[in-house]
Amino acid sequence: MGKSINRSRTSQLQKNEYKRLWDKRNAKRRATRRKADPRTVINKRRGDLKRKYGLTLEGYQQMFLRQQGRCAICRDIETAIDARTKQFRNMAVDHNHETGRNRELLCSRCNPAVGMMKDDPVRARAVADYLEKHHGEPPQ
Repeated sequence: MGKSINRSRTSQLQKNEYKRLWDKRNAKRRATRRKADPRTVINKRRGDLKRKYGLTLEGYQQMFLRQQGRCAICRDIETAIDARTKQFRNMAVDHNHETGRNRELLCSRCNPAVGMMKDDPVRARAVADYLEKHHGEPPQ
């Protein structure tokens, strides 16, 4: 009886070692396959939305449709291309960093602008005033 358990355990250890070596030798091929599989991209997106914003993919799609696929600030559609997938980037879920509450979807130009303003409307108005003051001036 003891030998049977040892053989079984040895066999399992050999399988595990074989799998580990196979995974190591084929890592690049497996990664390429995973990236190419649309289910992987969708599942990753689902997980990211849920983890970062407590939002389901369906909830994100509802926000996107409610905004007619346009940025909540500039009203443009997203035009930035994702370097990895070579497809249009997803709109960013803007959220309040203090409360964690989701606001609306922003494009890849407006989202970092809001972040640089530190969510401060006074600072954003000061920037707008500055730009209006110097709008149309010839360069020096």
